[in-house]
Amino acid sequence: MNSIIGIIWVEAISLILLYILYSFKEIRVVLIIALISRLTLLILSDYLRLPDISDSHAFEEFAWIKSQGGLSEGILKNFRFFGSEFFSSFLAFFYLFLPREVLLLSLISVVVSLLVIVQAWKVLVENCGRIFAKNSVYFLAIFPSFLIYSVQPLREVWVVLFLIMGIKYALNWFDSGNNISAILASIFFVIASFFHEGMMLVFSMFILFYLCNITFKTKFTISQLLSLVIFIPLVAVFFSAIFLGSINLAKLGGGDLSNLINYEYYMYYFNSRMSGSASYPAHINPSSAVDFIWAIPLRLIYFLFSPFILDIFNNIRIIDLFGLIDALIYLIIFVYILKNLKYIAMNKKSKFLLFILMPVILAFSIGVGNYGTAIRHRAKFIIVFLLLLGLKNKFNQPTNNRD
Repeated sequence: MNSIIGIIWVEAISLILLYILYSFKEIRVVLIIALISRLTLLILSDYLRLPDISDSHAFEEFAWIKSQGGLSEGILKNFRFFGSEFFSSFLAFFYLFLPREVLLLSLISVVVSLLVIVQAWKVLVENCGRIFAKNSVYFLAIFPSFLIYSVQPLREVWVVLFLIMGIKYALNWFDSGNNISAILASIFFVIASFFHEGMMLVFSMFILFYLCNITFKTKFTISQLLSLVIFIPLVAVFFSAIFLGSINLAKLGGGDLSNLINYEYYMYYFNSRMSGSASYPAHINPSSAVDFIWAIPLRLIYFLFSPFILDIFNNIRIIDLFGLIDALIYLIIFVYILKNLKYIAMNKKSKFLLFILMPVILAFSIGVGNYGTAIRHRAKFIIVFLLLLGLKNKFNQPTNNRD
């Protein structure tokens, strides 16, 4: 049960947040709606069993245990920069200064979700126009999946915050060729990967695009040469540490990157992820290497649009109805994307976004084996899908210093 002290903390911090949010004039109403909806769900969370509540309890409990050893013996001892252990250690920092109140950790997630909406507003305004941006942030304020993961101490809102900040600066670099923007984009993509290793694919694809863009130039500015001098050694050291095992990315090949080209590992991974009452049907699992040709596109469809009514028809629960609503929202967004595909395909920024983000979306599609987990992971990309849809209005983007 949420304690009286925890509720008082929530009310006090909420008043401060309302005062701060009032300064965002253009999206003031959106942020107030987002805050009220999240606080309402947060207070009611004692009486509702929210999806993934067991994971949030595990993160919180491990964070409290680590904080009891203090900074050096508890948090920093055996500290890992990637994965779920990083997130628990990260939360433990807050427990060095706060009493043990799950509500307080949840309120931090609420604050971060509001920052996500602010950053989404900024990147959508810059690239899609004010009308589309305002409609989009109204949607984000009440989007059910994002709302639910905004009131629990889970990684999702943190991943989305740093991913969207990385995308913002990546698009700034794509427009202007500003190398400071490229560096900031790389930093935010790496920070996002601290919370979930899969985001390392976004960083890798951005670096690949950046280096190819500079490498094939015939003329270099001084700032571009300096960027090469800075980027190449840092990237080389970073990926060498990964391959040598100094940095362990458990989500990518189970900590052994050689598994990424190992057929047997994928077969094991597919089968091990098919668990629980919400698991995908067994017939979408490949049984041979040739089956990957149809299995991966099919799993992408399941990742984006499951559950399907035929898969849950015999045993529909309340959580299944939530899943159906969530899937319907994504289906509507993608219908509009397909409807405007011609204009999106003409947009250089859209192709750039797909280049750096499609590999991680495919990776999640392969790694997810039930629609409950799919709902949680695809919520990380909802702003990306909105951005792709909004970019249809601007298909002649300036490229300036890149060309």
